[in-house]
Amino acid sequence: MTQDATTLAASHTPTANRPRAMLAVVAGDAPAVRVIEAGGALTLGRSGSCDWSFSDSQASRVQAIVRFDTEGGLTIEDPGSRNGTFLDDERLSATQPWLPGQVVRFGAVRLVATITGSLDESARTAHGAGDSQASESDGVVVSSPLMVETFALADRAARSDATVLILGETGSGKEVVAQRIHRKSRRKQGPFVTLNCGSLVESLAESTLFGHERGAFTGAAQRHPGVFEQASGGTLFLDEVGELSANLQTRLLRVLEDGKVTRVGGTQSLSVDVRVVAATHRDLPEMVRDGEFREDLLYRLDVVRIRVPPLRERPEDVEPLALHFLTHFADGRPLRLSAGARRALAAHPFPGNVRELRNCMERAVALAADVVLHEADLNLTARGAQERGGLLRAQVDDEERRAVEEALDACDGNQTRAAKRLGIARRTLINKMEKYGLRGKGK
Repeated sequence: MTQDATTLAASHTPTANRPRAMLAVVAGDAPAVRVIEAGGALTLGRSGSCDWSFSDSQASRVQAIVRFDTEGGLTIEDPGSRNGTFLDDERLSATQPWLPGQVVRFGAVRLVATITGSLDESARTAHGAGDSQASESDGVVVSSPLMVETFALADRAARSDATVLILGETGSGKEVVAQRIHRKSRRKQGPFVTLNCGSLVESLAESTLFGHERGAFTGAAQRHPGVFEQASGGTLFLDEVGELSANLQTRLLRVLEDGKVTRVGGTQSLSVDVRVVAATHRDLPEMVRDGEFREDLLYRLDVVRIRVPPLRERPEDVEPLALHFLTHFADGRPLRLSAGARRALAAHPFPGNVRELRNCMERAVALAADVVLHEADLNLTARGAQERGGLLRAQVDDEERRAVEEALDACDGNQTRAAKRLGIARRTLINKMEKYGLRGKGK
């Protein structure tokens, strides 16, 4: 064992299922997070004797007392401050519950709270008590002020059935946010159904979304409910919604507006009670300007917008996430990170976001030759180069697809003229059209 090896208790003990209240400053003071364990309390105010001191001149010496009881309830009390403490713009007159998503204000300071680590029975039923996704979504991924604010907004959105649009880079945790919205909503006892729109096969897309009747097409041996029917009473998560074709965008808009679906091959409209949460890494307003996405559908999806920040914008999350994944993949083995490994994690930009970090830790644990993981075990330099290369290829593909589409549009779909416009052979153009799923008018 090398001298820089450091034993980290957090790397041995799973923290995701331990109830904690996390408070975050979102305005009026330096971004910060404070954690209250179950049964604990924090005093807030301008006095240096408070557990959490603020510099705002409008704050009293002791502004408020926040308590987190052993049953998982968070409360806030104003012990008699000069200018008052406000909860969602209502001045506190007595001890009141502080619900996730509510904003506490005193002076210019704004605080939000989220409860982590407490899995309700619906989440346990849906995911299993030891499911890693459930613990990630309720645990360390909300360690930074940015993510506490993001989850607080998700908790607010969960109170209604409004459609939510989640924006963020690939691998940043959009589905985790969608799952939280479902678990915190009145629909938590219903199903949570996920559909990746980017993986839809065009010939089966309508059947996947809306279902089909027996005999509707070759191979349709029995009636099949689509994802809208499957999610009825719960939440439908449409991931990568920006990849939907123009026809499916029209069909989706119709369902969102009237709450009814018609199966392929059917004539009867079926009512569905579904809350839709959509997500994408693409710039939908730009797609609207380019004619690639319906503006009315964007308005219908973008009722509540939540942006999930990439991992590089929330470095406070990197080590807690790494420790969480280490515990998960170690499966009881007493593995830990060296100081050098922690420094390497802190310095890495993680272009692949949380997904890259998770894969990195899974590989390191699988190949660990010692109880201490070192910088070399993480293989971040090689992984970073691969991720950056993948991102560059994706950007090149996007530009190439855009150029091909523009040429085809300018030439009314004529392949020969479009190929000449691009300066490539017609066969090369056809290959690229097949690669990107584009259509033209032949010669």
